[in-house]
Amino acid sequence: MASDPKLQDQELKVAAITALGQVGGDLTQVPTVAALLTDASVQVQGAACLTLTSLGPFAEEHASTIAAKLEQDGTRLAAAQALERLPGGVLQPYLKDLVSKALCDGDPETRQAAVAAIAKADADRVVSDCSGELVKLLSHQHAGVRACTALVFRNLKEKGLYGASEVAKLLEDTAEDLSWLPLHMGGVRTREPSERRKPRCAAVVALGAMCSQEHWASMIRVRASTLEALASYSTSDPDLVERIASLLDDDTYAVRSRACYWLGRVAAENQADRLSEMLEDKSQAVRFEAVKALGNLGDAAATYAYDVANLLVSDSSGKVRGAAARALAAQGEHGKPYISAIAMLLMDVDPEARSEACRALGKMGASGLAYSQELEQVAKDYLLHPPEVKAAAKEALEQLGHWQAITPEAPIPTVVKAAIESTPIAVKG
Repeated sequence: MASDPKLQDQELKVAAITALGQVGGDLTQVPTVAALLTDASVQVQGAACLTLTSLGPFAEEHASTIAAKLEQDGTRLAAAQALERLPGGVLQPYLKDLVSKALCDGDPETRQAAVAAIAKADADRVVSDCSGELVKLLSHQHAGVRACTALVFRNLKEKGLYGASEVAKLLEDTAEDLSWLPLHMGGVRTREPSERRKPRCAAVVALGAMCSQEHWASMIRVRASTLEALASYSTSDPDLVERIASLLDDDTYAVRSRACYWLGRVAAENQADRLSEMLEDKSQAVRFEAVKALGNLGDAAATYAYDVANLLVSDSSGKVRGAAARALAAQGEHGKPYISAIAMLLMDVDPEARSEACRALGKMGASGLAYSQELEQVAKDYLLHPPEVKAAAKEALEQLGHWQAITPEAPIPTVVKAAIESTPIAVKG
């Protein structure tokens, strides 16, 4: 269906290509999908880029063709997201294109994919190939481009110190990229993190990751992002811990969230009580970071295992429910009384919660092994569970030493394979 030249319905073609990508793993379809990179429709080309990178390592052979799609407005997002899925070594010849075409794009998702792809490449190669262009983009007219460029410097860490002075100039940048807002208000996409839309927040995160001591005083002025930067220094100074803990009462949810993250990052055991109070915060971002922090404290947070377990069934956020499962697994013997509640998450409506439940059971030893049959069902079910959930179930069974008993995964559904192969592509000899 996807390769049928007589088929005029482009949406149906895209749906067929996407279905193959979601099933994944059928290497025999690589030539078919690769041929669609030259389709007349940019929508089909974009779908082919993404699906090709879901079909195994042979997609790497087509990296240059995928990278060429960065030239077109209609395929740039898909090409950037596809390149993001490839190994860092494969991406190195295309770093300049990612910087000059995707990182400076007006679309937030395209920029995000570019940042993630560049982060996978060797930092020395990024600096040698793109250092001048990256510095120029720090003064780009678009606030989102300036912010995302600063995040590239964040990922370079100490290798990015050559641009620290230019990044520091963004600390005075009060602009904000609002291009994501219409889709957010329409319920189509989530709120952009502050570091991807506010250059000065991105600058604080970048300078912290680079450990730029020269600009420490300036960084203090931006509270929420400063907390993330502080985590890069891995300090546990008692006075600083108390000052950060006081920010748990801040009016801004982003500040409370990052304070929770920081306290968990440095394993501030004396703040377990305060962190447990944040499990009832009205913001899901705060609850998520609070429960993660308690998980990082391990046995020191054992007293609050019941409060964490309560989130498994009471919290409205799948991310929070999944984080609660992970935290209980980290609490060892204190989390095991709640293992049945964790196992119930295997049928949660949120795939992320299901994945975290699988991983939690895998870390719970003999107690988790009691649920190996349930994990097997998740690993085998190719209709109900998406690939990331099945992968988490397999990982859990491997940790429990039970994976060898699993029968091979069921093949691609016949109806999907028939749709894709309805008109085979002629291969030139």
